[in-house]
Amino acid sequence: MPGFEIVAAEVKRRAREFGHDTIRRQGTRRIANLLLAAARADGLERVPRSWIRTAPRGTDAYAVLAPFGLVEAGPRAFVDTEPRSCLDCLSWGNEPVCPPCRAWRLKHQAGCCTWCRREPIAVADRAGIPLCRMCAIARQHRIDNSDEPTPIQLTFGGALGPRFTSRAEVNRRAKAATPTHAPSEHLVRVGQLHLFDCERDWTRLPPDENLPALTGQSQAMIEAMRAFARERRWDHTTTTLSVRTLTVLLRWIGAEMPIREADIRALRPLRRNLDKGTGNRAIAFLAAHDLLVPDPTTTASELWVTTHVDQYPDHFATEIHAWVQAMRGQGRRRRKPRSWKLIRNHLYAVRPLLNTWSTRHRSLRDVTEDQILDGVRQVTGSASYHRLLGLRSIFGILKAERILPSDPTRAVTNSRAVPLPTPLRDDQLRGLIERAEDPRAQLIVALVAVHALNVEEIRSLRMDLLDNHAGTLTVVRPRGRTRILYLDDLTQTLIGRWLRHRHAMWPASPNPHLLISSYGAHAANTPPQAALTITTTFRRLGLQSHRVRSDRILHEATTTEDPILLIRLFGITVPTAMHYLHAAHPAPIVRR
Repeated sequence: MPGFEIVAAEVKRRAREFGHDTIRRQGTRRIANLLLAAARADGLERVPRSWIRTAPRGTDAYAVLAPFGLVEAGPRAFVDTEPRSCLDCLSWGNEPVCPPCRAWRLKHQAGCCTWCRREPIAVADRAGIPLCRMCAIARQHRIDNSDEPTPIQLTFGGALGPRFTSRAEVNRRAKAATPTHAPSEHLVRVGQLHLFDCERDWTRLPPDENLPALTGQSQAMIEAMRAFARERRWDHTTTTLSVRTLTVLLRWIGAEMPIREADIRALRPLRRNLDKGTGNRAIAFLAAHDLLVPDPTTTASELWVTTHVDQYPDHFATEIHAWVQAMRGQGRRRRKPRSWKLIRNHLYAVRPLLNTWSTRHRSLRDVTEDQILDGVRQVTGSASYHRLLGLRSIFGILKAERILPSDPTRAVTNSRAVPLPTPLRDDQLRGLIERAEDPRAQLIVALVAVHALNVEEIRSLRMDLLDNHAGTLTVVRPRGRTRILYLDDLTQTLIGRWLRHRHAMWPASPNPHLLISSYGAHAANTPPQAALTITTTFRRLGLQSHRVRSDRILHEATTTEDPILLIRLFGITVPTAMHYLHAAHPAPIVRR
């Protein structure tokens, strides 16, 4: 519908200009679109001002629609010109129920007020007396301490109510009323000796209002954090939460010595007002000022394997640890070190069987061939095939390491039918890129549907390997292999659109990867785009990324019978190219 694109663009512009957070930005866009759609449904060219007055976030919606002439002409203030009395507190204003009374209704149940005898009305218990908001305010400001009803004078509320104190005055009074505390006794001083490593226990950290005072050096770091946020155009909510995270750390530890990254990550789960993103931004700020002791590099797969192996009983965990060490090339026999991802895949495939066996046996040496065969047959297809691969790896290596006397998987066989790739329907592919929701999602879809990249290849794309002048993008593959993509006009347009969006959202991000998110834009370890984000992009379109990639290769295979062309175009292996050619050009059946 005409006007929706204008609303979306104006909401984004105002969000960047005034620092609106995601909740306010999305709420404003929804209300503005709803008002515009309702007006068009009634045959109106402009939104009536009375609708904006009663709509949530009406002020923001008016600011978005008014500059484009989408609101009917009238005075700037969209309030009723005829005053009225609030139904609850009887104060004179412009609304049937003033905003404080609306908030009062949400907090208290309806009942009968003891003083004014009105019912039903939201009442609160004041010293055992049910009172409405009007009577509760009168009792609070009463000179004597009597609980008898008192006459109530005329008041003004809502937009007509006078403001006796400004927001700055309220903040000044609150700051003056806050008790002062001495600096922390746990400050890490320069020259302090290191005795031993231990995890910091944040469970005994006091509430924010009882934290120690900031030192002068810590206060300077807080101001530097605000300047750091302004340079990177963080919104107001993100800046506030990031500063709060840093404040808690500096109040307790101080800013004289570098802070361990593990201490920052251990703090987040124990504080409700701290989230994952702000912890990463605090880590990025401290790393930029050489005040961070980074954690040893640990991949997600390594952390997953270590965590799940430690969950088994001691007798099982010892044997699985020995298998992991041998897979990493640290066993009694020389082996090529395997990746943590391969170890994770094997362990993930056999984990249900290990969980069952760990409750029945004291060691893997007690597992029989029949139990392995039953476990493999519990699942079908590729799951059964990968489960047997994992079991063969574990039992075969443990026998070679002389931990197990035999390998019960040697006689177990499991054949699987390799399915041929099938094409997707035309209605599934029609308008696929246009249906993606944002520039990042559109670029992800194009890289898979046009250039047949898989998830890991998309995650590995880097900014320094993009050559806009030559129209190429180099893909780095495992074991040092590379593939050069020759970008078509559509892909180049989508890349340019994404780079403009990226610069507008995170102009000072140090992350070298082409595709990033708000989580990794300012993270100290500069992680690539999460794989879940890529798979979720296709799931929202009703597809799977590997099916779209397979359809692209299969479509190209239908136009040629040359495997070399497929190998050069998509960087696939010879068996994979022949697999697609056999699916595209099945051999005729010779009848005898």
